[in-house]
Amino acid sequence: MSDTSISSEEEPFVDSGSEYVPSNPDIPGPSRIRKRLFPAKTQNRRNTAANEQGIAQENTAANEQSIAQDNVLKFKKGKKRVKNPSFWKRNNIKRKKAKREEYINWAKQKVPKKTTGPNCNCKMKCFTKISDPKKQSILKQFYDIGDKNRQDTYLGGLITVLGVQRKRPTTGEGKEKTVFYQYKKCDHLTNIIAAENDAERKVILEGDKRLHIQKAEVFYKKLKEATELAKGGGVDVLCFDYQQNLPLPHIPSGDVFYKRQLWEYNFCIHSSITKLATFYMYDEMTAKKGCNEVVSFLHHYITNYVSEDVTTLYLFSNNCFAQNKNHTLIQYLHTFMNISGSRIRQIIHQFPEPGHSFLPFDRCFGLIEKEKRKKEIVYLAYDWINLVKKT
Repeated sequence: MSDTSISSEEEPFVDSGSEYVPSNPDIPGPSRIRKRLFPAKTQNRRNTAANEQGIAQENTAANEQSIAQDNVLKFKKGKKRVKNPSFWKRNNIKRKKAKREEYINWAKQKVPKKTTGPNCNCKMKCFTKISDPKKQSILKQFYDIGDKNRQDTYLGGLITVLGVQRKRPTTGEGKEKTVFYQYKKCDHLTNIIAAENDAERKVILEGDKRLHIQKAEVFYKKLKEATELAKGGGVDVLCFDYQQNLPLPHIPSGDVFYKRQLWEYNFCIHSSITKLATFYMYDEMTAKKGCNEVVSFLHHYITNYVSEDVTTLYLFSNNCFAQNKNHTLIQYLHTFMNISGSRIRQIIHQFPEPGHSFLPFDRCFGLIEKEKRKKEIVYLAYDWINLVKKT
């Protein structure tokens, strides 16, 4: 053989570029020969590819686990937990009661769901008028609401307020009160005198009580004399004070009482000549309840409602220093009386003895309070104004 043939025999698998590729599929080609002659090498390649794929999967899983751990660390629960009222025990109990479901109470006792009880003995005979299927339908419709506040609102819309059908008429003065909600100087002196053991000290206290009562009697005597004097002409008697604040809104609910934000003020001036009371009503957003407001109302009333033939003016009010008993009011009265063209030549302002300050405008306030008790709900200031007009 030639060198070429020997080389070809020594290296039978070297590609010469001119190999014969048979068309018969039963005769193996070069690629099939390689696979048959080198099975271990092919298997190593497969193992290498599998190892690389396994390593890639492990790396991917490790990366995903690392990201998950980072997310856990990122959203880790802090020291101050976020409140979730829907998981509170009392809210769960409240919600299950509203849905007519059984629940576990605070004593860890199982409470069964609500069921209809025996028939009532009232004269309306409601249980006999409504059939059992209708009862269950009404209960299902009500408990399907599922919220206590919405259920209360639903029941409130079905309630109708009726007047008193029967009441006991009261005649005469009735029983005298023995309990009061305000401090009374007379009661204070009476209690001190009863507890005092020293005879001399007791005599002094009894004298103070008599003097206190005499001062109160003198004040009412002056009020009566001024009223009689006004009947002759040229004199007018004005009594003025603020009423107790009127709430907005006025709703029969304890929660609303402590959450209200607005008060309505009512200032009254009563004249002994006309026997009429004039009211000045405004809310706390408009003005306050100080001496400036009192001066403004008095000036408006005197210049517009006091008769032109009045030359002497008597004023009666309580001892509230922030409203009535202060320099601002005294200076206004002095200035008004001395300005040119003023027809009023004399103004007398008198104050009652503390604890004995019942004046004519208090009767007007009493009538307003009586009508106020009949008015269950008031939303707007205009409603209070209409109520005062009706009285």
